[in-house]
Amino acid sequence: MSEAAQPTYSVAANLRWFAVVYIVALILLGFIVNLLRTVGVDLPSTGIGIGVFAALVYLAGSRFAARREWTGRDRHNLALGYVAVAITVSCTLMAIVMLLDPATAAMLMGIGDMIGVVLAIAAGVALFYYGMARLMLMMLARRGKQQ
Repeated sequence: MSEAAQPTYSVAANLRWFAVVYIVALILLGFIVNLLRTVGVDLPSTGIGIGVFAALVYLAGSRFAARREWTGRDRHNLALGYVAVAITVSCTLMAIVMLLDPATAAMLMGIGDMIGVVLAIAAGVALFYYGMARLMLMMLARRGKQQ
């Protein structure tokens, strides 16, 4: 097959790859954190989760950049997509945990009075993740231009 006949690697394909890897990484992270907690080692799971997101943005961005030329719009769409995937996966996993653990469900249902605060924190985290993803993708783009 000639080079011209191959379809281009799309933003959607990259986001699907990111979603699968992000789900697997979060499940493994949760397993490792809980396993270590049973032997008395407490890890900062929030900080590690942020690190996992940053590392996977770098890997997914590198994968995208290696397969096609990208524009600022592509980087913006990828960053938004990575944040949307992260939020969707995190909410889905939390819903699964709530179904499996009634104590966690009761605790989380009790924060209904503070829904405004919870939404403000969620918006702040989403903006932080978006900024981190944009910065990481911008650095990848600059590195690619220097090579």
